[in-house]
Amino acid sequence: MFSRRHPCGGGDQAQRGFTLVEVLIALVLLSIGLIAVSNLMIVAASTNIAANHATAAASEGSEAMEMLKAIPFKNLRAGGSLVNDSPSTNSTDPPVISTAGVLDKYNLYRQLDGVGLIQVRWTITAVDTKTFFIDVVAQSTVPLVAARSRAEFTTFRTCTVSAAPMGCP
Repeated sequence: MFSRRHPCGGGDQAQRGFTLVEVLIALVLLSIGLIAVSNLMIVAASTNIAANHATAAASEGSEAMEMLKAIPFKNLRAGGSLVNDSPSTNSTDPPVISTAGVLDKYNLYRQLDGVGLIQVRWTITAVDTKTFFIDVVAQSTVPLVAARSRAEFTTFRTCTVSAAPMGCP
C-alpha cells in the first residue's frame, strides 16, 4: 500500500496551510479595512478642529455682545459692517468709548491659544431715536473652517419713555 504524500514531504493536502492566493486576498481585505478606518480618523480630526473654532467664535461673539450691551445707550452710534472691518485696521482691543463719548469701532480680532485668530464684527442700526438693533458676527479667520465656525447674535437696545427724564442707561 502506497500512501499519497506531498512532494515536499508534507502530510495530507487538507493540512498544507494557506496558499499564496489566500494570503493576497486576506491582505487586500485588511488594506481596505485600514483605509476606511484612516479615512474615519481624518474626518474626525477635521470635525474636531472645526468644532473648536466654532466654540471659540461663539464665545467671542457672545462676549462682544455683552460688551455692547454694557455700553450706555447715549454712547451708541449707528454704523459698522458685517462684511468689512470698520475702521479698516484690525484691532485686538475691545470696543471703547472715544473721547467724543461715542462707540468708535465696530470690529475686533482676538488671538486664542490653541485655536487661532477669531474675527468679530458688528453693526448698530438705528430703528428710531430710541431703539438700536445690534447684530454681531464672529468667525475664525482660517479659510477652511471660517464658514463652519460662524456665530451670529442679535439684540436690540431701547430707551423707554419712563427712563427718558433720567436719561437712558
